[in-house]
Amino acid sequence: MSLCTGFNCSVSIGGKTIKTIGDVTFSQSRTEIEVKNKASDEVRYLSGLKSTSFELTVQAGTDPEDVGAVDGYKLLLDMFENQTVKEVVFSDPDSGIAKTANMICTKFDASEPLDDLATASVTLKITAQGATEGP
Repeated sequence: MSLCTGFNCSVSIGGKTIKTIGDVTFSQSRTEIEVKNKASDEVRYLSGLKSTSFELTVQAGTDPEDVGAVDGYKLLLDMFENQTVKEVVFSDPDSGIAKTANMICTKFDASEPLDDLATASVTLKITAQGATEGP
């Protein structure tokens, strides 16, 4: 097995590739269901619902030479403020991982230093809702 970096990864939101994305953390977990036999006090566990989320950083603005570039910061802030559901595609050609899901923005923590570009730490979670254009 070869080692992979996130160098060639891409994130698209609502069909628009975001080029100002920094580190991306992809997390999956499952709840556990405890099953207990009352006669013997034996306990076993079953796998429950799966939870998936993306945590990422995004930088405000776009490269002035990149005509038609999308400001991911504004797009994600709009998603958070308006409770918009968007299709999010995460792909890493080096590892072969590709995930597509309708997601909501559950956290948008902005940092706006006086001497640098604004950045935000964002959490996206899978939702059962279909993609929407507004709240």
